[in-house]
Amino acid sequence: MKAPMTKRPKPRPATTSSWDIYLARHSPAKWIGTVEAVDADAAIEQAVKQLMQRALTVLQQEVRTIRNEIAHIRADIGMLAARIEAIEKGGGRR
Repeated sequence: MKAPMTKRPKPRPATTSSWDIYLARHSPAKWIGTVEAVDADAAIEQAVKQLMQRALTVLQQEVRTIRNEIAHIRADIGMLAARIEAIEKGGGRR
């Protein structure tokens, strides 16, 4: 007869803590956010991910703004080119 198998205890999930993230380049240090992580290394990794996502979002917004400005400038150039052409043909306003 076989011996009954014992169940292995389930590992406890690691508990997370709140970690405040500061930019220490300036004095006094500037608080830039809080992350939930198991340890300091995980907190740093999480903070980097969040900051990179913020930076990407800001850059995407800037690109959209610049593209819109370029579209308006192109439209203005087209309008000015048409006015110049009309003036050169003698049909422009004086």
